[in-house]
Parts: sequence; structure tokens; C-alpha cells
Amino acid sequence: MKRVVPILLASFLVVGAGSFAFAAEVAVLNSQRTADWYSEVGWDYEADMALLRSTLEAGGFAYTEISVEDLEAGNLGNAKVLILPNTRRMSQAEVDQVKAFLGRGGKLFAIGQASFRNEANKKVRDESYLLADEMGLSWVTWSGSAPKHAYAKVVAKDHPIFQGLPEFIQFPRYWAMVNEVRGGAKILAEWYDDDQVTPSQAVPERNGAIVEGPGGNVIYIGDMIFTPGGTDALPDLQKLAINIIRYLLNK
Repeated sequence: MKRVVPILLASFLVVGAGSFAFAAEVAVLNSQRTADWYSEVGWDYEADMALLRSTLEAGGFAYTEISVEDLEAGNLGNAKVLILPNTRRMSQAEVDQVKAFLGRGGKLFAIGQASFRNEANKKVRDESYLLADEMGLSWVTWSGSAPKHAYAKVVAKDHPIFQGLPEFIQFPRYWAMVNEVRGGAKILAEWYDDDQVTPSQAVPERNGAIVEGPGGNVIYIGDMIFTPGGTDALPDLQKLAINIIRYLLNK
């Protein structure tokens, strides 16, 4: 079921009940499968989604929410950017449609555990991510204790997503999906410990906090920023997310 959000209602052209607004350039996957997983581990899926919505609204984006069924059918409307917000569980049909979307010139903003497991929460690929090739990542491990992964240090200082941001961008919870970049993916920001001196991972290829995929059409962040204590409490994180979406829309 699609959920069209009327940021500028007058600019919307709706084709019928339940249809996409043509002005919605951003599509957000609101996955019941991932919501079920959140419930299983005791997390608040709706709280995270609410923070994503508030960030999109702060950025002035016209966006629509799509369901698993929408994505499997390829119903993304006229969206130019698809957001996978920690979407851990994805079917092969969903993955195939994301690949087709990218093949048509679409862009992807992937966060945290996006495509980490299939719809049954099972590992499918050796690299774990079903979208490993598109993101340019191989999963290594998960990390979740201080002082590691406290900050993302900007290394691609001229990249548009970092406009107006400090060199060290604070993250909320010392958590990270530790990945190794491959296939020509570029590390845009690196993980650093609380002291802002120590790299969180000793192997440089495994220290990417923010990565641009090898095709230049994917931006990946290695932890869920749309979570209480994230974009609601750390303005730089919200600005980063807005910058990323604008960058992808303008590519």
C-alpha cells in the first residue's frame, strides 16, 4: 500500500485513489517484513520511520512510502531515489526490482542492514548483502561497543554530501556494520573512535562509514541514523541525510 505525503499539495498530480503523485521524487520502502523483525528483537520500527519522515519533511522532499508488494511489482512511480532504511529482510523479487530501478537511472540510499537477509531472515550470499554488488560491499562483522564507531571522519572533503558539515560527524550508538569495500566502491567517510584520533578498524578497506557504490548511484551508511538519538538529537546527521538525498536527486 502506497502512502503519498503531500508536502506541497498544490504541486501534486494524483492519478487516482491509491496512485502515486507524480511529484514524489523520493520513494521510501516501508517494509512489513523488516517491521516484524524489529518487533522480534524488541526495537521500535515506527519510531525509526517517524524520524525518517521528519527528516524528509525538514528537507522539503516530496516523497511516497511503498510497501514490499509495491516494490516487488516495480511500482515506484516516478521516484528518482529509493531509500532502504535498515531494510534487513528483502525477497529476491524486491532485490531484482531495486537492480532494475538502478538500471533505469534510479539512485539508492541504503542504510545499515539494507538487504542483509532474505524475506525469511536467512543468509543468501557469502557477502551477506543481496545488493552487495550495487553497494560495493562485503560484510565482515558487526560491532556494537564503545569507544568504536563514534564518529564518521570525512575523507572526501569536496563531496557535495558533506557541504556545511564538520570533519567529524557524530553517530548515536557505537554500532556499525563493518564492511570491506570492493568493486570500485569509494569510502567517503571513515569510522573513528570517541577520541577522534583512532580509526575504528585497522584495515582501511574495512573502515568505511559512508560509501559510494561503484556505479556512483548508491550511497550507503553503515549504521541506522534514523533512530532515537540519531537525526532527532544530532543535527549534523539530519543535514547529512538531507545532503545525500539532494545529491542523489541531482545526479
